[in-house]
Amino acid sequence: MPMPGTTLPPVGTVQEFYGLSLAIGLLIVTLGSVVAAVRWRGRGTRRPAGARTVLTVGLGVLWMADGALQAQPRLITDFVSAVLVQVAAGQPHFVRVVVVLGARAWAIDPWVSDLIVTWLQVLLGALIVFGGRSRWRRAALWASIPWALTVWAVGEGFGGLGAHGSWLAGAPGSALLYAVIAGALVAPGRWWSGDRPGRIARRALTVLWLLAFTLQAWPTNGWWSGPSSVAGYVRRMAAMPQPHWMSAPLWAWAGEVARAPAAWNAIVCLVFLGLAAMWAFWGDRRWSFAITLGVVVVTWWLGQDAGVFGGAATDPQSGAVVLLALVAYALYRRRRRQLTETATDALEARPA
Repeated sequence: MPMPGTTLPPVGTVQEFYGLSLAIGLLIVTLGSVVAAVRWRGRGTRRPAGARTVLTVGLGVLWMADGALQAQPRLITDFVSAVLVQVAAGQPHFVRVVVVLGARAWAIDPWVSDLIVTWLQVLLGALIVFGGRSRWRRAALWASIPWALTVWAVGEGFGGLGAHGSWLAGAPGSALLYAVIAGALVAPGRWWSGDRPGRIARRALTVLWLLAFTLQAWPTNGWWSGPSSVAGYVRRMAAMPQPHWMSAPLWAWAGEVARAPAAWNAIVCLVFLGLAAMWAFWGDRRWSFAITLGVVVVTWWLGQDAGVFGGAATDPQSGAVVLLALVAYALYRRRRRQLTETATDALEARPA
């Protein structure tokens, strides 16, 4: 998450930006309402949402949230200094080159760039949420993949994997997770049958937590001591403009971590390693799901600061994406159990 300290743009620029945004928004809402009314007319009782539906709608909502965050006043003219400069700091040379190229392209006309990105993301999200089974939804899902990877490379500096990366700071990057989910959603329908989605989800979560452990434990990432330690990072998050009920736990945790930074980082590393082991060997157990859900909620709050405060946040952070994936996984497991029970009942009811 970027550091505070940028200035607001001129009032005239803000008015022009939001005036044009209002016109675009009204156009999208009007067209979307007409399409939704036509598509939903005459539909009867709908089936409960399944894992695939929840993932689809959730991904679309996240894209729309990203678009809304991109429209914050601070980012209209200061996106480069408020976000991209912070992203490039301390990164390897090749990452800085990519981010700098993106910054130069953005700086050609900052507020127009912000307007385009804002409504591109809102439009992608709206098509994914309201597109139904149409080609529009599928086209939006396909288009979201290269865009998500662009955001991941330029706007997130490859998720911080090159330097100072940590799950607490949002690694491996929410945009990369968007691309992974979109890739799964455009897979053929038969891909979603059987136990394949469950196996892939368990392996993906195992890899995610192994990566989180590696990044947190890697000595050169600086999480063990010094200004880049967990305590220093949490203090910076707590200093973001936000409600007291959000910042107070951050200040309290930062104070505790500062007393024994290496010990606390070791605890965080062991938690991530434990989650990786659970998903590798006991990923289908309810207690594994419950523990993971608790850790994600806590770290999304106390590490990623929910991703939406400070006036320069551009997405709700990786924790929100993993929470969405966990909800979808829970629905998938419940559906699999129901199918298994139905098949068992049918076999028992069959005459000998």
